[in-house]
Amino acid sequence: MNRRQTLVLQWTGWSLVATLVALGLAMWSGRRDDREIAPGERDVAGLTDKLARDVPDDLPSLRFVDHAARLALQPQFVGVRTQRLPEDMGGGLALADLDGDGDLDLLLVGTGTFPDGGPHRLLRNDTPAGGALALTDVTADSGLPGPLMGNAACVADTDADGDLDVLLTHLDGLVHLRNDGGLHFTDTTAESGLANAEGWCAGAAFGDVDADGDLDLYVCRYVAFRDEPGAATAKQYGLQIPYSLNPSSFSPLANLLYLGDGAGTFTGGVDLAFERGVANDVGRSLGAVFADFDLDGLDELYVANDVSDNVLFSATTDGDGVRQFADVSHRSATADYRGAMGLTVRDVDGDGDDDFFVTHWIAQENGFYRNLWFDERGAGGNLLFIDHADRLGLGALALDFVGWSTEFADLDLDGRPDLVVANGSTLEERADRANLVGERPLFFWNGGATGFFDAGLAWGSVVDLPRVHRGGAVGDLDGDGDLDVVLGSLAGPPSVLINDGPPRGASLFVSLRGPARNTFAVGARVTVRCGESTQSAEMRSAPGYCSSGPLALCFGLGTETDEVLVTVRWPDGVETEQRVPAGDTRVEVRR
Repeated sequence: MNRRQTLVLQWTGWSLVATLVALGLAMWSGRRDDREIAPGERDVAGLTDKLARDVPDDLPSLRFVDHAARLALQPQFVGVRTQRLPEDMGGGLALADLDGDGDLDLLLVGTGTFPDGGPHRLLRNDTPAGGALALTDVTADSGLPGPLMGNAACVADTDADGDLDVLLTHLDGLVHLRNDGGLHFTDTTAESGLANAEGWCAGAAFGDVDADGDLDLYVCRYVAFRDEPGAATAKQYGLQIPYSLNPSSFSPLANLLYLGDGAGTFTGGVDLAFERGVANDVGRSLGAVFADFDLDGLDELYVANDVSDNVLFSATTDGDGVRQFADVSHRSATADYRGAMGLTVRDVDGDGDDDFFVTHWIAQENGFYRNLWFDERGAGGNLLFIDHADRLGLGALALDFVGWSTEFADLDLDGRPDLVVANGSTLEERADRANLVGERPLFFWNGGATGFFDAGLAWGSVVDLPRVHRGGAVGDLDGDGDLDVVLGSLAGPPSVLINDGPPRGASLFVSLRGPARNTFAVGARVTVRCGESTQSAEMRSAPGYCSSGPLALCFGLGTETDEVLVTVRWPDGVETEQRVPAGDTRVEVRR
């Protein structure tokens, strides 16, 4: 080998070494970014930007205004956060007509410093006709329980007397409250058979599991939390995160199923979840929804699990006529292993069957599952879904957020359901570890065939304000005919976002009064036909995240001026029709 060849070989070797060192430094730098720079603290490049969508020219000019300060609402979280997981998971609420006077009252679930939590609050709606929203705190005379490490509120008429009772979930079980009228409640947990429900109870849902005409109860349980001060920590985005904040540190708890008798009691306190095949004992469950995805008259059960596979249970009937459930999660392409929190269900694409949306943890995107029941791929008799979140503009945008409560709701009343997503990080502020990082909620406008678009600042500065939101519900809080939004918070008061200005289109609110043992007809399917438009939705106890909305369905009619034909398929399969004169905005259909 001559001198020239020797020099070439040496320089080649040194160049290779330099290249490897540079590559290693780049990889180390990238890993350091991944570990130490939290999402939201830098510009997001790459995939998110490539899938970003410009706001279309025809975006409606809605405006939301937060009335929490004017109403002098108190913080929902009481005390100082101490880095325990139960402190970060509450913030549920109920938005419902609890006194039967035709407007929506607001119940805020108590939460606060571990282990005592905080007080619940009940706000009566005293808004005058055509006037500004007015809420009066009537907690003192309500009979609500004392402070709890609370999670969820779920409403239903469990004793079939015509008014809405309340179920509260918390770190150590359930509280069942009988509605006595006049916004006064009596704790009937022991009498109802629910005192044996122990452990961390999260979201809950009511539905008729055994098809006997009354309401049954499914309760999600999260993890077997144990408090271990000074336990090990792990580095996450540059911060040492305690063992006590990681749900994977704790074993999952099996969920609970209680069959109701229509008189406010549930199977003598006997849990039938394992017997009926819906215990989901390997899932860390936060929410569930009953929904008839295949339109056979039997509700399926979908369960959202944190750091565990989600589960879809399909309803069947055995040879003795007993309702059972089969796990069809993998077959239906819904066994999603992400950090799932919130759920909402609606026929978004207008094909007659229900689709659903799931919120997830940071960097996991949210999921929109389109139901293929009426497609050729779903024609074999099996449920099948496909995640179209990215295709519709709902996926990549959420990479930087931690999503919680969510609901499809026609905010501009054009006949297409829009989407609200409550966000709030589980990561802590670097300057003060007692505080969680706030994030703005996402309000998506449904553009039809073009998908969904983030309305952001276009719908009011409050929509772009970072908060630590958790629960949420949508309803006509001020009685002006359009939909408002209430979001529960772990930092400050809840957000009471009023859809300001005159409604952009016509609306029809449909409520139902069913047979004696299911007075609000939970499980009924309502179809509304007006002009060329047909919409349908099922009456259900709203899932969201640890929250309940009104037991009434809102349909946007846009500029349609014809009379409306309302068809109801009641839970027992009987169909009725009722014509609603043009211009009427509210109808109660009675069986």
